[in-house]
Amino acid sequence: VVALTLIRRNDRSVVFPLNAITSFSEKYPITTTHLKTEDVAIDRKDRNLVAMLLIHLSGKRLHTRILGSLLDSDTFLEYDLSLGAFRELPVYQGMSQLHEEIRSFARSQEGLNFSQTAIYLSRNTTIRIADLIAIQNLLDRAANIFLLATAVIQYLKGSAFEMPLLRPSTPITDQVEALDEERVTADEAARYVGL
Repeated sequence: VVALTLIRRNDRSVVFPLNAITSFSEKYPITTTHLKTEDVAIDRKDRNLVAMLLIHLSGKRLHTRILGSLLDSDTFLEYDLSLGAFRELPVYQGMSQLHEEIRSFARSQEGLNFSQTAIYLSRNTTIRIADLIAIQNLLDRAANIFLLATAVIQYLKGSAFEMPLLRPSTPITDQVEALDEERVTADEAARYVGL
């Protein structure tokens, strides 16, 4: 998974463009107010960078079968005597989030095919707001896949699992907090079912 998100540079080194994704999102923030506009002006250099990233990410197929099987097994669960039940190890939550990010990435790709063509065939320095949202969402999903997969790999190599700081769940900045508040946590779900 990590290898599919990396980009090979001209000097043959590999890199994940997390800083470029973060900078692009910060330079072109989207709020609900922007949803009322049709086009957003973007710098030609930024447009070219995003076009290159989209070309790189288009056609990437990340499979979740093995990850899903691991999540269905008890590999990343431990028995808690005080609860009298299994509980998820911290890495399980990271792997579960990785599984969801990969599925979300695939859905984002499906909706972006037209947008990809529009951005790298156009010489304009404007982009439709709907395309910008789709592009930023795809880039954020790719970043989260890279960050989560890297954290899981480090855990499997013997390090403690640390949940990375992820990109937002939506590129619309003033909706992130509301969406996150609506999401039920694993602890809330456990309390609900009586654990």
